[in-house]
Amino acid sequence: MNLVVRIALMPLVAGLSYEVIRYAAKKESSAIFKLMTKPGLWLQNITTQEPDEQQLEVAIKALDESLKLEPQAA
Repeated sequence: MNLVVRIALMPLVAGLSYEVIRYAAKKESSAIFKLMTKPGLWLQNITTQEPDEQQLEVAIKALDESLKLEPQAA
């Protein structure tokens, strides 16, 4: 029953979250919304970092290989 309630409430929570984020973007100077969004920004700073040289080499190689599979333009 707990699972059913959680699944049923998921659209409500997602919708409210979306509206809060949208409103916070409009009211960037509001102290309340700054406090509400600060933990998310901290987590984003932790999880997103510039790639190092080895990661860039792998990404370039993967892109080159995928472009080989594309049909050639006439």
